[in-house]
Amino acid sequence: MVLYRFLYPIVNWLARVAARVTVTGVEHMPRVGGVLLVSNHLSNYDPMIVAICFKRILHFMGKAELYRNPVLRWICLQLQTFPVRRGEVDRAALRYAEELLRGGRIVAVFPEGHRSRTGGMQAAQGGIALLARRTGVPVLPVAITGTQYLWPPALLRWRPWRRPDITITIGESFTLPRAAGRAGNAAQTDLIMARVAALLPPDYHGVYAAASAPTEEDADRVVAEAEEQVGP
Repeated sequence: MVLYRFLYPIVNWLARVAARVTVTGVEHMPRVGGVLLVSNHLSNYDPMIVAICFKRILHFMGKAELYRNPVLRWICLQLQTFPVRRGEVDRAALRYAEELLRGGRIVAVFPEGHRSRTGGMQAAQGGIALLARRTGVPVLPVAITGTQYLWPPALLRWRPWRRPDITITIGESFTLPRAAGRAGNAAQTDLIMARVAALLPPDYHGVYAAASAPTEEDADRVVAEAEEQVGP
């Protein structure tokens, strides 16, 4: 935690030197209690960019490959991350995330599992809806644009007067209604991702694009319909 606090102002300063960073909706982060933060994923810099938006400490899921090197493992653990095996339902990681959430911490996840090569959202992997439902914590949708322009090839063209624009948009938190079976879990996963997509420009919607761009009102309607289907 000491390393996290030490690096926070440094990363904050570097990010704002390298790019024009715009953050909106910070007030939507609950001040206390467990929170499941869910975001789209564009680059390896995303965890750092998201972390500097909040005063509260975020616990990120990190790909298990990073923890095989002892030095990287120590750094990752000091930065309050924990490993998750991608491409499968990692029950150990989910149990640990559940412990953090029940303990009033913030767990930040990129449900797509891999950063998007095109910028458009990819299908979410399983686990986030179950985690939110089992703990009952609010889900905080976060949308990122522009971090794909911080890749090394793009940085070679970096100029102080031509910095990339990075936006982080934080939506209102919400809790999931009860779900019935596997179909309900899939629907809730789509609901969470729709909330993120609603905060993004249409070009970033990817597999969550529809005939018309989703909005916060659309997501609210889906929640209400799901509650009616499940019943009291």
